[in-house]
Amino acid sequence: MAVEKERNHRMRQNRKPGRYVIPNGPEAEFEPGSRNRVLKNRLGIRRKTQMDRVEFDALLAAQEPPLP
Repeated sequence: MAVEKERNHRMRQNRKPGRYVIPNGPEAEFEPGSRNRVLKNRLGIRRKTQMDRVEFDALLAAQEPPLP
């Protein structure tokens, strides 16, 4: 049992760092009630599907050609 624990400990220490750096501070805060699925936002959106829709609409608006 102790040998297995030691091996697992060594494996965790030898692991490469993750692909992504997890931010600290305001970048890592989630909207209350979103079950850690939606980052804090000025609109107060808590549902992922609603955030996906708002982001998609903003993308479309940004891609529209300017009016003459």
